[in-house]
Amino acid sequence: MNTKRRKLPPYPALIERLRRELSITQTSLAQRLKVSAMSVSRWERGVQEPSSQMFVKLGTLATGEMRWQFWECAGLQRTYVEGASKRQIVIEDPSDLHIRADHCSIVPIPLLAARLGASLFGDFLGGSDLVEVLTAPSEWCPHPRNTVAAFVDGDSMEPLIRNGSVVCFDTAEKTPAALASHIVVAQHPQLGTKVSWLDEIGEGKYRFRSENPKYEPMDFDGDWQLIGRLLWWTTRTDVKPPPIKE
Repeated sequence: MNTKRRKLPPYPALIERLRRELSITQTSLAQRLKVSAMSVSRWERGVQEPSSQMFVKLGTLATGEMRWQFWECAGLQRTYVEGASKRQIVIEDPSDLHIRADHCSIVPIPLLAARLGASLFGDFLGGSDLVEVLTAPSEWCPHPRNTVAAFVDGDSMEPLIRNGSVVCFDTAEKTPAALASHIVVAQHPQLGTKVSWLDEIGEGKYRFRSENPKYEPMDFDGDWQLIGRLLWWTTRTDVKPPPIKE
């Protein structure tokens, strides 16, 4: 008796191709993703579909067009990520910013190859390369369209925020009155960028305060431009931030 062979979705071949390019086994891939080897086997056989969060993680392991194929499987729109890295975001439906993963709404966040410190000048939001896409619970990102991540360069906020940490910040609000008493990202045409507390010291007067006591407070004046406020940060000991471009 003739039976029709079940047509597999595209993701099993895509995952197997990724493993071949990385020259790793199903077990090794499972270890990187922190899942069981049986899960990877089921994915490649088309028996079980990875969650949206797993598709995002698979995309971070891939390169080139394959990366986008994984992210699109997660429901992540390419135009959003590419636009986010250049701050040119046009989204008609805000729900497009969210991915459903394991019954939890998560938000894709572009991680830029920008090192926030005195050596970073110019339009780093529009001119930095995209390193990868992070994800976070929607509750952590009150304005998903205006949420971006970058690296910290320097020890001015240690021990609270370590050198090399990844900080996620919200660029929706840029007025000193609204950002007072928050950790902010700011930029100066001659002094570069800064991650610091913003304190109000009088009516309409503000200053920057570092967490590290070896740095003196600095007045906030008209030459400083506020980029946004920090939402959260994370530190990985096995990853170094991109080198500073000469």
